Amino acid sequence: MPAGLGWHPCHPLVQGAGPEHLSFAARHRGDPDAQGRVLHCAQAPVYRMNPGETAAFCGWAGELVLRVGPEVSIRVAGEDRHHLVLHRPRQGAYLCVAPVTVLPGRLGDEGLLPAAVLEPGESQRASWSCAALPR
Repeated sequence: MPAGLGWHPCHPLVQGAGPEHLSFAARHRGDPDAQGRVLHCAQAPVYRMNPGETAAFCGWAGELVLRVGPEVSIRVAGEDRHHLVLHRPRQGAYLCVAPVTVLPGRLGDEGLLPAAVLEPGESQRASWSCAALPR
């Protein structure tokens, strides 16, 4: 069976948060289509996240820092994650930061690091960490 892993924690955003509140590195950005699938991940990465926006980042370096207040930042890290999905809802002051192994809508697809295929009795593991960092 195809298998993909991901965590989808939501973190608070500073009121009026701009791109300076978000720091990470990735090679490419892909925006989902009307069905929520990320079919292409070839755009230059734009790290700004507007309300109501979802974006996937390919070639993610494995770490993201989000400033959530004047004195505190949150560090999210994902080991063996090649993709990062961010979602900022239209309402609410938070950002979903999701380290994932497979892009949305690509579970059975080839290309762009497809899902692992597990045989009977096999399993898949992944690790993720989140920490508050004082400024």
